[in-house]
Amino acid sequence: MGIGEQTGVTEFVHHLVRWLRRLMPSGPRLDRLIADLEAAFGDRPELLTAADCRAVERLAQVHSRHLELHFDADATADPDTRSRGWPPVTPSRYEAGRPGSARCDAWRTGPSR
Repeated sequence: MGIGEQTGVTEFVHHLVRWLRRLMPSGPRLDRLIADLEAAFGDRPELLTAADCRAVERLAQVHSRHLELHFDADATADPDTRSRGWPPVTPSRYEAGRPGSARCDAWRTGPSR
């Protein structure tokens, strides 16, 4: 997949599976999700359509309800090939979002107020 290239359903699912392995915790839920995706879409060389994208999303949401896919036939951007990750969260930044809650320092043995 890349700028100006068209993607088959199977190719799309293979890319999605690679991302799922990076983003989801390993275990039975991920294993079932991948098995279901490969069983349903593993032999679909035709070009990906909006309907295919919705079908992949519906199947995936059985195992991961927060997975959301958006189809844009006119997209020109190259797909991401590496995860940029999340910025590290400092204890003070975490606590700032929880006013009035107990504070637990990772450097201490128990909660403190």
